Amino acid sequence: MLKDYIFEDMLKRLKARKKEVNLTNKQLAVLSDVPLGTVNRVLAGQTKEPQFNTMLKLAEALGASADYIIYGESPDTEKATPDLIRDDLTNLFEKYNIDANNPKKLRLAIKIIKTVMEEDI
Repeated sequence: MLKDYIFEDMLKRLKARKKEVNLTNKQLAVLSDVPLGTVNRVLAGQTKEPQFNTMLKLAEALGASADYIIYGESPDTEKATPDLIRDDLTNLFEKYNIDANNPKKLRLAIKIIKTVMEEDI
């Protein structure tokens, strides 16, 4: 049986997490690989039933579990804190002169990180 969720509560958790990790809508769109228009509509409450894949990507980009964002259950406390992740990435970007404000370079850096994380090393 599928669990029910309350859209307004899900939206509050999504917005709170976004604020907690200090991301703009544009940054969230780039990190999640969700179109900016979709991010804007979801956060504005205009999309009452966003696709699960969209919510999964947004939750992952925010460093939270989809269960927590959608249902308010099982906050993922085992992941590194957003501040630590942001600081590590900022240091890495500075070290290699990567412009974090350049969406193309940011997407490429994310793809590289994902590829490395998926390797069996």
